[in-house]
Amino acid sequence: MPTNRPGYFRERYAKLRAAKLCIRCRDKAVTGNYCEKCRGLEKERDRVGHRKLRNLVLEAYGGVCLCCGENDLRFLTIDHIDGGGVQQRKSVGRSSGSDFFRWLKLSGFPDGFQVLCVNCNVAKFWGGECPHQAAKRDHDKLFGVFGLLGAV
Repeated sequence: MPTNRPGYFRERYAKLRAAKLCIRCRDKAVTGNYCEKCRGLEKERDRVGHRKLRNLVLEAYGGVCLCCGENDLRFLTIDHIDGGGVQQRKSVGRSSGSDFFRWLKLSGFPDGFQVLCVNCNVAKFWGGECPHQAAKRDHDKLFGVFGLLGAV
């Protein structure tokens, strides 16, 4: 069977590209490797795959914002606990969301990451901590030390 030969698909795709044919259906390729119809199908496949991978990673890290408790996956992000996200992505060569999520999965969901909602993540970036954490700390400082709530 020819598909077992090393390089078979690479050669096949190279021939189709050279002939400006879609590598999926062999119609005339409009842009790049795909015809208009197949290009749309590939984009949708990529979107669905990204969404599944993203949701898997978010669930692996708890699936809820550790700061405010938001659990709608559309609002959740992965946060580097100690900062340094730009340096970390450069060091492992992962820049886009899908690449980063794939790296987290292949690395066995390493420590050093947490789930935050977009608001808490941005607040942490700009202010060093999320307002929810500051309010909790102030509340604990005021009421926790003196036990004022328990005495009433």
